[in-house]
Amino acid sequence: MQNVALTDENYRQALAVHARRLEKERLHFYEPYDKQLQYHMSQKPIRCFRGGNKTGKSYAQIVDLLWTVGRVHPYRKNYEGPVYTRLCCVDDKVLHNTILPLILQLCPRGKTRLNGRTSEDKQRLWCGLKGGTWDKAWSEKFLTLRFADGSLIEMKTYAMEPMAYEGPVRHYVGHDEPPPRWALTANMSRQITVGTNMSFALTPIGYENWLYTLLENDSQGRCFSIRADIEDNPYIPRDADGSIGVAKDIENAPIDEAEKAARLHGEWTSIAGRIWKEYGDHNFVDVRDVPREYTRSLVVDSHPDKDDYVNLIAWDETNRRMFVMAEGRFPGMIKDRCLSIRQFAQGECIDLMPFDPSVQQKTSSLSERSRYDIYRQYFPMLRLANNSRQALDLGREAVRDLSRKRPDGTTGLYVFHSCPITHRQCQNYSWKPPKRTGEDRKWPEVVKADEDHAQNLVYSAQFIGFESYASKIESFDVGLYANA
Repeated sequence: MQNVALTDENYRQALAVHARRLEKERLHFYEPYDKQLQYHMSQKPIRCFRGGNKTGKSYAQIVDLLWTVGRVHPYRKNYEGPVYTRLCCVDDKVLHNTILPLILQLCPRGKTRLNGRTSEDKQRLWCGLKGGTWDKAWSEKFLTLRFADGSLIEMKTYAMEPMAYEGPVRHYVGHDEPPPRWALTANMSRQITVGTNMSFALTPIGYENWLYTLLENDSQGRCFSIRADIEDNPYIPRDADGSIGVAKDIENAPIDEAEKAARLHGEWTSIAGRIWKEYGDHNFVDVRDVPREYTRSLVVDSHPDKDDYVNLIAWDETNRRMFVMAEGRFPGMIKDRCLSIRQFAQGECIDLMPFDPSVQQKTSSLSERSRYDIYRQYFPMLRLANNSRQALDLGREAVRDLSRKRPDGTTGLYVFHSCPITHRQCQNYSWKPPKRTGEDRKWPEVVKADEDHAQNLVYSAQFIGFESYASKIESFDVGLYANA
């Protein structure tokens, strides 16, 4: 065979072909780094790629979606016949400025053979877009992208009305950034007959507790979650000193430290306005023995319509240290909760039991008896905390003082590793932002979600070791409802 000389013209033509393929068929050239690969390889029905900015989480999710809809996934079982999928994102701006351009870059337009083999050890034959072009395959009216074999990707945004999420079966559903709960419920309903195949790609800012519980506190083992740091992505350009410019920009930005943790490291965080900014990793420690002479407090945040949240806390009066030793969450009827709480505290000599004063609320289901009456039967040492704004502020201030790192490296608050949810809530315990009207609140409000264990620390601080606060707290009125 005659060799063809590599002339400048041949080289330019080869570069042009390669550039066109890079522009329109990047699915050929995708090489996941280790965190992305673990996400793709997981066999769990629910997968979450949680990361900071520029970690490639959205890119990996869209690749995974295209592999699934094209029936060419190299790691997960591929569907038979046309595959109907859905991809959800924040709003129309994100859809048209971020999501669609990524899909446009990645999609081969016509029939193509991809490298490697499918999970079933078959050739990876990509069917191509309907009509072989983006214009013929994409419907702006219906926000759908159709493929030559009848498969489709349906786009949704969280700004749509809930009814827009109803419809037929969807074999795969992807979520770009944290979805509203109603959207997730609607998407799950689309998979009842075909089985759950759901994905999340998110920087966890402004999330709700149910999403954290689903993805990180999964008791059924159905969810795979991986976190990526901005430094994990080898494809981000580095400066001459090896640092990442965007990471330095975020680190030096005048934003809350919690938001930095989310944007740099993918840490779960709320950025409405952290109350305990002094709280950090120095407060989260290994489990250790706590002398029995330290005062034991069993604090209960009780609710009429949801679970009770409990913390076992010890107080070292001499060195002014608080130890959060254990956490618990107990569902069921009130009597069942009481028995569970007693078993939770078994072996500990409890000196006092602060309760959220809302336990005094009457409830018709108990024949006009309050929950307080029932809890009192099981716990004679029960004492009502004070939920007036002034008393809560003093309790918060006490916890803030304890959280600070002392010059010698110690601190006054130790949350054991056996209490990971309490630790996360202390990190995220936050003020609500002002409403859009920009009004100036005389009394700022706490985000009343995912804060039960953090609130228990506030109640505990009202009772142990703060004599200077005691007389003030006793002078404040106590209400039946938590109002801050």
